[in-house]
Amino acid sequence: MERISLIVTLILVCVASAQPPGMPPLGATPKPAIAGAKSVRSCESLAMVALPNTTIESAAVDPANPGICRVTAITTHPPTGDKVKIWVGTPTANWNGRFLGIGGGGFVGGSSAGINQPLALGYASGSTDTGHEGFSGSFALDSNGRLN
Repeated sequence: MERISLIVTLILVCVASAQPPGMPPLGATPKPAIAGAKSVRSCESLAMVALPNTTIESAAVDPANPGICRVTAITTHPPTGDKVKIWVGTPTANWNGRFLGIGGGGFVGGSSAGINQPLALGYASGSTDTGHEGFSGSFALDSNGRLN
């Protein structure tokens, strides 16, 4: 639950409104939830955001697409020593006022590239690696290779 609240806090810092109920048909780009919605902070200022047990690794305009702000953060849950990587992207212009979270399946969480398609459609988007990298289930094994 703490992980979810940290992600939500980071998203709220990045953007200024919530998505109203109702979803468009699959594959359709929705009309803006709020016409003219804009970020409440500059992209670079997000690097200075202070969240509990969280380090903002970077917050910068995407060099390949100046219309996108990308934020990368690491959060932990003391005393476990875990590290969960979080990626959030927000359009710097033409934001549709909506957020679309991206996840993975099986043993993999999301990725930094996973937020690209929602960003291209005007969504703010976010994803995490769920605390592990790659497609291995080794995170669930103890030092003897047995399931914890």
